[in-house]
Amino acid sequence: MSDPLLIFTHIPKTAGSTVHGVLEQLYPFWKVYSFRSPMGPSIDKLYALSENQKKRITVLKGHAPYGVHQAFPDRPYRYFTFLRDPVKRVLSEYRWVRYNQRSLKFKQASEKNLSLSVFLKSEWCLDNCQCRWLMGSDYLNKSIAFTEIEYSKLLKKIESEFFFIGIQDRFNESLEALANSLHIPTIEYAFLNKGLGPSQNETSSRDSHSKATEILEMNRYDERLYNHCCELLSNYNIASKSEIKEIRGRSFLIKNKLSYYKARLGWKLIRYW
Repeated sequence: MSDPLLIFTHIPKTAGSTVHGVLEQLYPFWKVYSFRSPMGPSIDKLYALSENQKKRITVLKGHAPYGVHQAFPDRPYRYFTFLRDPVKRVLSEYRWVRYNQRSLKFKQASEKNLSLSVFLKSEWCLDNCQCRWLMGSDYLNKSIAFTEIEYSKLLKKIESEFFFIGIQDRFNESLEALANSLHIPTIEYAFLNKGLGPSQNETSSRDSHSKATEILEMNRYDERLYNHCCELLSNYNIASKSEIKEIRGRSFLIKNKLSYYKARLGWKLIRYW
């Protein structure tokens, strides 16, 4: 029988690239399937894999909302994710779109000289983004409202199908709890994919930002979920002590990049196995 799937749902701008790096260090590349837009294999390709190829996979990770376990009928699975303070997440996403040339929307945003006010009202800014990603792909459509009914359903889903939810703003504490849940004694990491652009929004208190009230109004269910999961993390009982090491310098970053490209190359070869 195949091992249970470990599924990491990478919600945009929640330190997910750093978590990718951790997973790529912990698991051999042939057991990891990544959909890291716009580069890695797509979700469609995941569904198209043969049964023998699917049996090799232990870890699914990437920018894919809840629901990818459906590509593995009758296979046990467990999800985990990281959340971020909703105001900081939205500001970080804006800076990514506006200032990072790797963003698919960068060219349009630059041509329009996109302001934060316009961004918040645009199709690019999804209200209650974190809740929507954890509900499933249907809810990534802004025309579908996210209401109290959906939020109640989400809390039940989290309780039954997510074994862990970390908090980006309490990263080391979250990583230690995750390591203990996975029975991993030591984790090394380096922060990856940090945002670009003006830094004052990141360093100032979120409540002092001029758009904080507007962002919170748009993301009131994200705020409730974030506070709920912060409380869960505070009450998490760490049975054994894992060692968490933040590595600074280029050596770890190079090592991490090599793991990522090795995984991409490996999956190209696996197609022919």
